[in-house]
Amino acid sequence: MKYIVPLAVVALLVITFIGCYNTEDSTGPSINYTDLPNELTGTLSLSGSPYAIVEDSYVPEGGVLNVEAGVEIRFAGFHTLTVEGFLYAVGTPEKFITFGSTYNNRVNDRGNWEGLIFTNSSQSSILEYCKIEDGAKYVNGMEEVRGAIQCASSSPVIRKCLVINNGYSGIYAVNRIDYIFDADSNLVEVIHYPPAAPLIDGCTITGNAYSGVVSDSGSVPLVRNCIIVTNDDYGVFAVLNSHAAPRIEYCNIWDNFTTEVFGIDTSGFPGLISQDPEFTDILLGDYHLLSHSPCIDAGDTEAIIDPDGTRRDIGTYFYDQSDPSEIRNALKDTLILDYSPYFVTSSIWVEEGDTLMIEPGVELDFNAETTLRFSFYVYGTLIAVGNEGNEIIFTSSNDSPQKGDWKYFHFDSMSTGSHLSYCQISYASEILIEADITVDNTYFRDNEKYVKIINTTSTLDYNVFDNIGLAGLICEDEADPVIKHCLFYQSQGYGIHCTGHSDPVIQNNIFLENLTHGVRCDTFSAPQIINNTIVGNDYYGIYLLKNSDATIRNNIISYNTKGGIVCAQASEPDIYYNDSYGHLMVDIDSVLSVDPVTLDSTWEVSYDSTWWDYYNCPDFVGELSAINANEDSCDIFFNISLDPLIEGAATSPLPGNSPCVDAGDPALSDPDATVSDMGAFGGPEGDWNPPIIIESVINHSLNWYNR
Repeated sequence: MKYIVPLAVVALLVITFIGCYNTEDSTGPSINYTDLPNELTGTLSLSGSPYAIVEDSYVPEGGVLNVEAGVEIRFAGFHTLTVEGFLYAVGTPEKFITFGSTYNNRVNDRGNWEGLIFTNSSQSSILEYCKIEDGAKYVNGMEEVRGAIQCASSSPVIRKCLVINNGYSGIYAVNRIDYIFDADSNLVEVIHYPPAAPLIDGCTITGNAYSGVVSDSGSVPLVRNCIIVTNDDYGVFAVLNSHAAPRIEYCNIWDNFTTEVFGIDTSGFPGLISQDPEFTDILLGDYHLLSHSPCIDAGDTEAIIDPDGTRRDIGTYFYDQSDPSEIRNALKDTLILDYSPYFVTSSIWVEEGDTLMIEPGVELDFNAETTLRFSFYVYGTLIAVGNEGNEIIFTSSNDSPQKGDWKYFHFDSMSTGSHLSYCQISYASEILIEADITVDNTYFRDNEKYVKIINTTSTLDYNVFDNIGLAGLICEDEADPVIKHCLFYQSQGYGIHCTGHSDPVIQNNIFLENLTHGVRCDTFSAPQIINNTIVGNDYYGIYLLKNSDATIRNNIISYNTKGGIVCAQASEPDIYYNDSYGHLMVDIDSVLSVDPVTLDSTWEVSYDSTWWDYYNCPDFVGELSAINANEDSCDIFFNISLDPLIEGAATSPLPGNSPCVDAGDPALSDPDATVSDMGAFGGPEGDWNPPIIIESVINHSLNWYNR
């Protein structure tokens, strides 16, 4: 007599369920299950759910088992469901079909049933929108229990399924071999079955106690558009020397304990990434993608598109991008006013070579309800041009916004030609400009750190820098921008900081009530500081150190807490036609030995009428030994130390009796063709026409004057 002994990994051990079947979940209330017989055909309807498998069960060869959407099939012990015929289990995104345990609520107890086993090589079963959880326990050397889903010379379609938290591998594919022996145990025949070639498409495979997918013994699974993450051993494991040849395409394989892929060369496989998929809440079993997930639009480019019409996402759930007011990732063309305000739910960017235009009045609200901080990167061209009363707003979505709610507004070196006009930018961390762009009539407000210009010659005109962290504006690494008609107001650090061989033109600006210096220059920087009004700052008006040879001309520098123009560390500026007046002070040696931001505010304050107006400046600067055109005392460079008679917020042209009127450099003329006045309203650029956003800020401040 002949009999067949199948390969062990295919036939599996029969595990007898000892004891009585209990219809009560071990951690919850009593649940009424519909017990299933061991032979299954026909339809499992939703009305009879949940169902319990109380012994090893099977779909017979030639038989068909249909499972309706939303049905739960739970195993009351270490039992199997073997599919020798055809299993059609197709759920929906709203109604998954569940294969699990009657004890599925046990915390961290993976593997309370054996597995779902496919053995039919001639017919393709379908699992779609199914959840397979808590199966395939590996214990006491039971190597036969190798996957919650096992494909033995079978090629089911496993699509959009969750294969999660199983006690061994998630999916195991192997080629079936039967050995035929006679009555005397002599091998008579070896039967080789077709290779296992399951299609595993758009699944999420995570939290399994061994590997996500295992390919063994010549199997050739196609794994595509899947998220395979945080499994306890490998993401995809091809058994060595077994002729296994899985193919992996457009998958995210990440953070699996041992390694992501083992046993195959993936260099020729397209679309593989290895990043945090950014699930909504993996601990609570919510595998929907967050808006900034790298799996969005990262799937097979030739596959059916997602329901929202976009490129396919990786994983079980697609991220719905049909709302035109939600923006994320790469942007181009035009953001129109009709869909404003826009909700920014991931970092956004303009690709190199692309152009994004933003219509007047549009608002972009960066999502602040997340631990991540999103950014706006411009590698191409951004044209954001609003108009008076229809400013373009970049801000936080938070009802109680904080500085740094979103991270970077970054103009890359390739973004030359971009233009910001009549914009408001608030609650970001940093604004970085590394290209020659134009910024005008723009209000930077309540940002965490600074606006930083790096190695460019950008133009900034009629802008407000209000209540910004470390500095209103930093010019760094040979940055030579032109900065005109700007207000630097109540920065928590400097108004402008020039460093690293930067030589900007700083002309016709107002520096008001910044918490350290109005302008600080260091490290071989040589800006042209012309026709500025620098008043009411909490340390120096202008501070030069580390070989900074600035040109300082036609400025009003007054009522700063600790000094007017202070030079240190081999700085040799050209200083002429300035008025420095009315500064309080602390001990000079102590001031120059430490950076002002570290000074003890309790030090004794004293006052000297001229000592602090021009401290440690080049020879003869500040020594009142001459008379200027107004017959006022001045030094030989026509610098004076007189009350400029500016009132209010220092934002209006000088009164006619100010000593700064017609006291500027005669080589420069005012717009009315008279000799230039000192201060922000003098010189060729002195005819201001401040926009509403500037007027609304500067007209209310009297703190410096009252002090």
